[in-house]
Amino acid sequence: LRAVSHDLRTPLTSMIGASSSYLENETTLSSPEKRDLVSHIYEDANWLLHMVENLLSVTRITDGISNTLKETPEVAEEVLFDAVSTIRKRYPDYQIQVSVPGDFYVVPMDPLLIKQVIINLLENAVNGCIECGSRDEITVNLRMKKEKLVIVCSNPCKTDLVIENDIIKPKGTGIESILMVIDKYDGNIRYQMEDGILTACVILNC
Repeated sequence: LRAVSHDLRTPLTSMIGASSSYLENETTLSSPEKRDLVSHIYEDANWLLHMVENLLSVTRITDGISNTLKETPEVAEEVLFDAVSTIRKRYPDYQIQVSVPGDFYVVPMDPLLIKQVIINLLENAVNGCIECGSRDEITVNLRMKKEKLVIVCSNPCKTDLVIENDIIKPKGTGIESILMVIDKYDGNIRYQMEDGILTACVILNC
């Protein structure tokens, strides 16, 4: 719970802010402005629901209640684009370049967990851009390699970033969640930095 507390607080804070603005300015807001505020509340409420469901899934993993994941055949690219869409709504000022292969990959997975892995990678990428004051492009790509799902995310970062045992220190948003999912999928994650660009590579056995 401590590992994902930031992820839970973010949509709650946004919902409180939007609802407060609506209540305090109800008589002066135009209809489009009201609809925009309500839309943000709706999106954040759905995001919070997904987060709680994801947290429960991760809790089941760590508690050992379930030895198997709730896996269904999913188009991996759709899960990726869903995660990217969520981050683009949250951080509209940052550009995310998505690269996917020409063929569709139907992969057995728990889509909520995999989506959360991608969201956490992208949110860390945005935070990295914020820390170094860069608006350069964030890139994310997905591919299959020998029945393994490979997700690679790159972003500008500060040059004094510390990487220890292939993990950034201190651990960023949701890294603990990523590690738990990776462990369940018998995968791994590796961070490396070159010329001011941080790259995270996640490999999952799906």
